[in-house]
This record gives sequence, structure tokens and C-alpha cells, in this order.
Amino acid sequence: MKSTITSKQARQLQRNKQLARLRLRQAAAPGEPDLEAPEVPDALADGLLTADVLDADLRVNIPFWGRVFPDDHLYVYWDVESPSGVYDLVIDTQTEADFPLPVTIPNTYLLGDGAHQIFYKVIAASGTERLSFATLVLIDKTPPNHGAPPDAPLFPAEVDQGGLTSEYLAANGDQVMVTIPPYAGMEKDQRVTLVWSQDIRLPDVAVTDADVAANKVEIPVSGDTVRQAGEGQQPVFYYLTSRAGFSGPDSLQATVDVLLKPLPANLKAPKVPLAEDAGTLIDVEDLYAGVTIEVDAYDNAQLGDLVVASWGSTSLSPSIVFPSNFPVQVAVPASTIKQEGDTAIDVSYQVIRRTHAVQAPSITVNVNTDSPGPEDPDPVTPENPLLAPPTVQGGSGSINELAPDDRDKPALVTIAVYAEAKAGEVLKLYWGPRPNAILVTTYTVTDADLSLPNFAPFSVETIMVNQTPNDPQWPVFYELSNATDPANPVLSPSQPVNVHMNQPGGPDGLGEAEYVDKNTQGWLIRAVLEEQGGARVLVPPYENMRAGDKVGLDWIAYSTMNAAAGTEIPESAYTALEQTVGDPELANGVSFLVPYDPYINVIAVANPTQLVGAGQVIYHVTQDGATYDSAPAIVPIDLF
Repeated sequence: MKSTITSKQARQLQRNKQLARLRLRQAAAPGEPDLEAPEVPDALADGLLTADVLDADLRVNIPFWGRVFPDDHLYVYWDVESPSGVYDLVIDTQTEADFPLPVTIPNTYLLGDGAHQIFYKVIAASGTERLSFATLVLIDKTPPNHGAPPDAPLFPAEVDQGGLTSEYLAANGDQVMVTIPPYAGMEKDQRVTLVWSQDIRLPDVAVTDADVAANKVEIPVSGDTVRQAGEGQQPVFYYLTSRAGFSGPDSLQATVDVLLKPLPANLKAPKVPLAEDAGTLIDVEDLYAGVTIEVDAYDNAQLGDLVVASWGSTSLSPSIVFPSNFPVQVAVPASTIKQEGDTAIDVSYQVIRRTHAVQAPSITVNVNTDSPGPEDPDPVTPENPLLAPPTVQGGSGSINELAPDDRDKPALVTIAVYAEAKAGEVLKLYWGPRPNAILVTTYTVTDADLSLPNFAPFSVETIMVNQTPNDPQWPVFYELSNATDPANPVLSPSQPVNVHMNQPGGPDGLGEAEYVDKNTQGWLIRAVLEEQGGARVLVPPYENMRAGDKVGLDWIAYSTMNAAAGTEIPESAYTALEQTVGDPELANGVSFLVPYDPYINVIAVANPTQLVGAGQVIYHVTQDGATYDSAPAIVPIDLF
């Protein structure tokens, strides 16, 4: 209930106020303030001027100063006294009822940051001066954190590590708490504005005393906001606004991985097909074949999921999931298998969807890749480059070459005793190219061998030597294996042997070419040569003739019938174009024509008196990179 006073009491109260003002003025020393301070109605409680206030002239209320006469002169000051102040007024008809008296300070005075004093002076018509107490106002246009971009917002560790999932929202009241980390100048009533996914601006949050004490601000983001922005890597940032209403720059940006679709589930244990035997064993032959891990289909698979398999402590290269193409095949490098060692190996995998990982059950695979000989620096291939290739000696004494002189003789193969050899290991010598190489012999390493530089030479039987085809790089190699299971065989590098025993023409070489038009007397005569346009020459099919052989022919004419040395006619030299043997040539031989003019009729010029001479052809066969010459074929020629 509102209390009331009598008129007499009201008049007495007025007199008391006037008396108090008089006593205050009388107590003040000359020049000292004794009037009430002006009021700034738009300032905050601590005198802070907000941004909207600073945009206009500042309103100031001057309280009643106790006695108002016409011609009293009012001066309002900003920080310091000046002759005319920032506002001045000569009292005319104003009375006590017009107080507090509204005045304004021009906006131009409100530009600089800092603390400022507002006060006034009243000069009575009599010349008496009275000064007011000052009102302090504050101008601070600097945003929080000294105007610098604040640190990025923070998410719970579970969200950082596994993404923001539907499961997380369901377990946390359909919201995620975003933390604004400490920043410089945090104080109550500042405001924080969080922005989700670039364009979803959440309502401002006011900083509380509790926030200041904790040196952080926590802002809940609803599941609806998360779902509105959708899946994917969502940017999140905020900006700070001071109590005065000045907003700073955007904070550093955080990125949260939002995964609203169902996560991978029901992951099955991996499979290692090459280990699916009785001992779940990976041996060296599996290593060469290529070990893979298979991952079967799982629930909620999406294109772009990554399968990251592990072999022991080694994580393998990620494989992209195509939901229509299970199982996922993950290759395990041989180097990884060797590095992890011969032991029981845990094999597992994770399915990773952006930042969220789901772990599958693991299996154990046994590994034994221990092979004879030195450690293979390149276990991807069956060959160990640290093993010395064998040396092959033909029956003629030739090294790594089998020539015609080596036919009908056995060959010897020498193999160096390899590093880290052990008694009981098995050596197999092979003759020819893989995979159809012929096993020459099998030998078990003995203790006596270990102190020798080489094993005793191994003999290759004559029949095997004679059946070896021509080949400039006929491979000879050996295989080492353990006597126990697994054998883990390893191959030596091949020794290329240049085999050219089975030369064109056989052991006796290439025979003579044939002159197709030679008469029964064994001559080539002018009439026939002119009719045919030259001398027709046939290289008949020869022993060991092969498709792809290159056959060429050289001709020279002589001025004597017996082709005596020194009677060659240089101008008659002719080299025919080389021909390649195909099916027709294999059946019928290779035909050439030596042109009559100018390579044959030149005989008449060289022997104009008798008009007789001779011709000679030698043909050449190139096979497997080697060239073989035939016996010369000589024919007498009569140009009469």
C-alpha cells in the first residue's frame, strides 16, 4: 500500500532539501564542486556507453541546482572546462518544474575510447559560480579478445574422434555441447554468437559470472540444428560481442564430421584365403602368389567407406568400399609379411567413415617364410638375388655356351656353396625355362659341403644336351628348399647359356645353293639367262630351318670358267635383299634372282675373246642373332 504525507509534511521536506543544499554549498571551498552530478540516462550502470548510444548525440540530464533565476548561465563540460563548454544555456523562463533539464553533448565528442567526465557549471546573474560533481562515462569500442580472432570452438573428445553421430545425439539428450575456449577480457554480459555450417546462426548467449569463473562458455546445439545442416564436414565458428555492442571477427573455424546415416555394423572377421588350410599357414609360396585379406559385406555399407586392414602391427593402405563389390580385397605386401616375422599374426580391419571407425573382430594367421640361403632382399619374387647363378661348362670346355662342338657330350654345372647353407637342405638343378624346366638332379646338402667353395659338379646327360634348342639365353637355375614342412623353396637367378649347337644346316653346316636353270652339262648359257632375266638361285630347305630365319645371298662373277682366285670381276658383286622364312619357304626353299644386266653380262667385258667365265653364290642364314654362311656354289657360264 502506497504511503501518503500531508501538505505540511511535504513543505517541510522541501525546506529540508533546500537547507541541505545550502549547507553543502556553504561547506564547499571556493571553486570546489557542490552541485549534484549530471545524469546520463543511456549509460549502463558502470557508465559504459553502448554502440547505439555512440551513434547519436549523448543525452545528459542536469538536476535542479536549488535556485533558478533568469539569466543564470549553464555550461556543460566534457573532460575539461572551456570558455563555452560543449553546451551552454541562458536561463529564461525555466523553473524547478523543468528539471532535470535535458541537454546533449555532440556526437563528435564521443569518438575516442577511454573514461570521460561530464560536469557543469552554473554562473548566477550576480556572478556567483557553482560547479557540479562529475559523472564518469566509459567509451570502449574494442571487441572482446582485444579484437583478435578467438580460438576455434571445441567439441567433446568422443565427437572429435568419432564424429557427431545419430547415436551420440540420442545418448546426449539430442544435443551436442560446444565449448567456447578462454579468451582475453572475458566478462559478464558479453555475448557469444555461434554459427553452424556457415549460415545457421544460433541465438546469442550471454556470458555469466559462472562462465567467467570457469573461463569458458558452453553452448548447446540441438539435434534439430545438426539435422537441418545435414551430413558431412560442417564448419563451426563464433564471434564475440562486447557489453557495449561491438562485435569482433569470426573465430578460427572448427570442423565437425556429422554422420547421421546408420554407421557400419555387423562387421565379420577378415579372411586370408591362402591361409585357409589345416595350419592356417602362410608360407613362402603364398608370399610369391600374393597374400590378400578379404572383407565380407557388412550392414549399412556406403560408397566411400574405407577398409583399413592390419597385418600384425602394420596398417595397410586403405581400400575404398563399393557396396556392390564385396568382398573387399586388400593386398598384403610381401615386405610387410617379412617385416612382421614368422610367428602367429593378428589380422584385423576397421571400417572408417570419414572420422568414425568401427573395429571388426580379428583372426590369427601363422606365418613361416623361412627359406634356405641368405635373407632375400626382395621377397616379392621367387628368385633370391643373393644366390650365385650356376656356371655351365660344355663338353668342349666352353663356359655358359653350347656350340656345335658341344654336341654329343655331357655338360657340367657348378654351383657355389651359398651363404647360410645347412646340412639337410635340398638342392634341385633345373635345365630350361620355367615353368617347364627339366629337373636335372636332386641333391641333399651334407656337412662336408659346408666347408667347400662349390658343390661337386653336376652332370647334364648327353641326350639332354643334344635336345636343347638353340637359344641365346637358355636358362639354367637351381632351387633350394627346407627338408621339413613347409619346404619354402627359393630360386637362384638363372644363368643364361648361349646355345647354338643346332645350327642351320645341321652339324655339317649349310650346303650349296642350287642354280635352277643349269643345263645337263652343268652350265648356265646366255639364251636361258636372257630369257629369265638373270640366274635363278634356290636355297633349298636346310636342316634346322625355322620360321623367322633371315636368308641373304652374295654373288660374284669370274672371268675364268673354274673361278680361279684372282679372276673375280669386282663390278659383278651383288647382294640380294634379305628374305624372311615363312611357311612357303619352309616347304619350298628360298628363291633369288641375280640380274643378268649388269652382274652377269659383265663377264663378256672381262673376257671378250672367249666370252666364258663363272659365277659364285654364298647364302647367309641369321638365326637367334647368329649368322651362318653356306658353302660356295660355283657354276660355269657361257655367253657366246
